[in-house]
Amino acid sequence: MKSRIDKLTSKIDLMVLGLVLEKPMHGYEINQVIGSEEMYSWLDISRTSVYYALARLKKQGFIAEVVEKQYNKPDRSVYRITETGRELFFDSLEWSLAEQEKVFLEYNVGLFFINKLTKEKAYEVLEKRKRFVKKWQKSLKEQLKLVQDDEEYSPTLKAVIDHTLSFAEHEASWLDDFIKNTDSSFKKSDSASVFSLSGNLEDTQLADVIRTIASGMRTGTLSLRYGLDEIMITFVEGKVRYMAGSPVSRGESTKGDSSDDGSALSDILTVFNWPQGKFVFTPDLIIDEGGVAVEIESCSLILAGCRFVDDWGRVKKVIPSSDAIYKLSDSLDNHLIDKMSINSAEEAVLSQINGIRSIKRLAALTSTSIFDISRMLYAFVICGLVVPVSKDKSELFNILKLFSDAFFERLIAVKAKKIAEQIEGDLNNLADKRKMPFSLDNFKLVDNANTPQDLGEFAHLAKEFYAAQINAIRSQLGDRFTHHVLESIMGQLTPELHSIYNRYGLNDVS
Repeated sequence: MKSRIDKLTSKIDLMVLGLVLEKPMHGYEINQVIGSEEMYSWLDISRTSVYYALARLKKQGFIAEVVEKQYNKPDRSVYRITETGRELFFDSLEWSLAEQEKVFLEYNVGLFFINKLTKEKAYEVLEKRKRFVKKWQKSLKEQLKLVQDDEEYSPTLKAVIDHTLSFAEHEASWLDDFIKNTDSSFKKSDSASVFSLSGNLEDTQLADVIRTIASGMRTGTLSLRYGLDEIMITFVEGKVRYMAGSPVSRGESTKGDSSDDGSALSDILTVFNWPQGKFVFTPDLIIDEGGVAVEIESCSLILAGCRFVDDWGRVKKVIPSSDAIYKLSDSLDNHLIDKMSINSAEEAVLSQINGIRSIKRLAALTSTSIFDISRMLYAFVICGLVVPVSKDKSELFNILKLFSDAFFERLIAVKAKKIAEQIEGDLNNLADKRKMPFSLDNFKLVDNANTPQDLGEFAHLAKEFYAAQINAIRSQLGDRFTHHVLESIMGQLTPELHSIYNRYGLNDVS
C-alpha cells in the first residue's frame, strides 16, 4: 500500500482524486467546488495547483480524460477516476487519517531566531502576528456558524473548519501568553531570557557574535569567560559603549581621551585570541562601573581585534584558501569605512580588491604576507565590506593574459619591438576608450582595480580586446605568423585552460 501512496506528491492530489471519485468533473468545476466548500480557508490550494494535479494524475493513470464537444463553445476535458485511482484514493485516505508524521510549523523558524531582534522589535512583530491570528480566528468562527446553520453543508466540512478553528484558538492563546511574558521581561535583564544570546567561542567566531549584536541594533552586555578571565562589553543600539572586567580594570572613564581608549582597547583585544570560552549576551543589562567608557563602532572593534589574531585556524574558518577571490560589496558603505579607522595597509589592500585578484595576487601587489592579507579579509568579510566570488572572471583574465603576454614575447623574439610598441599603444587607447578593466604595461597585461561586476560584460570586453590584439598582429605581420603563434600557444594549454578558452568564445575569434 505504501508504494502506491508514495505516488501522490501532495494532499492536493488526494483532494482532486476525492472530488472526481464522487462524479466526473472538468477542471473549472473542480475549482468551483473548492470555492463553494470554503476549502481555501483550510487548505493551501490554488486554481493552478489543481490543473497541475490533474495533469500529474492523468499521466500516472489514476484518472482518465474524456474530451467533450460543446455547441458553439470550446471542447472541454472531463476527468473520471480509474480503478487504480480509486484504490489509491482509499489507501491514501486511510493513511492520511492515521498519519503518524509530526506536524512541522514553519513559523517556528522565525521564532527560533527571535533573539536576534531587539525586544521592542520582537514585541512589534509578535503583535502583528497576533492581530492576524485573531482576524483568522474570527473568520473561522463565522464560517463555522454559517455551515452549522445550513444543512446543505456536509458534516465533514463542519469537522474540518472546527479542527482548523481549534488550532487558530490555540495559536492565539499561545501568542497572548508569550507576548505577556515578553512584555514583562522588558522590566528586567535576564541571561536566560528568550532574547539572550549564548554559545561557545570554540564553535562561534567572536567577530560574528559582535556583528550580530551590531546588526540587530541590540542594547545589553556581552560577557566573555575563559578560565579565570572575564570581559564584559556593553552595547547601546549596536555600538560599543563600555568595557569592564579582567584584564580591563582601570576603573576610570576614558570617554573622549583617545590614548586611554586605545589602552583599554588593547587589553580587550586579547579576547580575539582566546582558543575557547563562553559568551552570553544579556539584553538591556548595562554595565557602567568597574571599567572604562568608550565609543567604538562594532566593526572598528572587530577590525582592531583581527590585527591581534595570530591563529591561522581561526582565520581559515572565514578565509578558506589563498586562492579565494573577493569583490567589494555591492552595498559598500563608505561612511562605515570612514568610521572603522582603517589603517594605510588595510586601505591599500581594500583598494586592490576587484573580483579578479586572489589573496596570493593581493599579497604580491601590496608586498604583504598572505596571512596578513587573510587576516584583513577576515574582518572585511564579517563587516560586510567584501564578499567572496567565483573564479570565473579570474580564469578569463588569466587566459587572456596568457595569450596577450605570449604574443608580445614572440614579437620581441623576432626583433619586432617597434611593432610591439605600436600595438601596445593602440590597444591601450582602445582599452581607455572602452573603459576596459585591463591594459598593457611594458607588454604585460594587467588588470585594473575597477572591473565590471557582471561576468557577461567582462567576458564581452575580454573577447573584444583579444580580437583587437590578434587583428593588429595579423595586419602587421600577416596570417602565417599569427596562425603559427596561436598554434604554438594552444599546444601548451592544459585541458582545463582549453575548456576556459572555448567556454568564453575566444576560439571564435582566432
